[in-house]
Amino acid sequence: MSCALRLALHADGGTLCCHFNRDTTLVVFGTTMSAFWIVSLNSWMQTPVGFAVVSGKIMATDWLAIVFNPSFPYRFKHMLIASGLTASFVVAGVSAWQILKKVDSKATHKALKTALVAATVLIPIQIYVGDLHGLNTLKYQPAKIAAMGLAMLLYVILDGYDLGVGTLSHFAPEEHNDRMVALIGPF
Repeated sequence: MSCALRLALHADGGTLCCHFNRDTTLVVFGTTMSAFWIVSLNSWMQTPVGFAVVSGKIMATDWLAIVFNPSFPYRFKHMLIASGLTASFVVAGVSAWQILKKVDSKATHKALKTALVAATVLIPIQIYVGDLHGLNTLKYQPAKIAAMGLAMLLYVILDGYDLGVGTLSHFAPEEHNDRMVALIGPF
């Protein structure tokens, strides 16, 4: 999104400002570094290493182990690919909207094709990296994987493969037996 804004601000009759590439690189670097530290901290909370408890206080013993904890590489790759997918779908959506409203140009069609190709390439990579992250979670947090399995089992038992929680009551009329209810937070 930042790159598109930079392009819009620095376009001058079809010629780009000479600082566009430098500015775009700096924005990409800055946002990637921000994601790096946020994901590193979150990953450490999931798989804490590199610390010791001294007199009831948590003390860092190895900062490299803290920053590059066991789940960090998977989460960071997953986050960067998700950012690429989000950008691809935003560009594709805006391009499609412009085509539907007939305010498109040749560049709109190129943007749509580029976004769809990028998404087509990134989706299988995201699935693979997500699977690796799941295997890492199984190794370091087996209880979390068990809870996810239990949630899926509850789906099957309570509502079939409907990805929702249904009410089953012998006293309810037949048309009410499969009514969806919001009982489980994010599910």
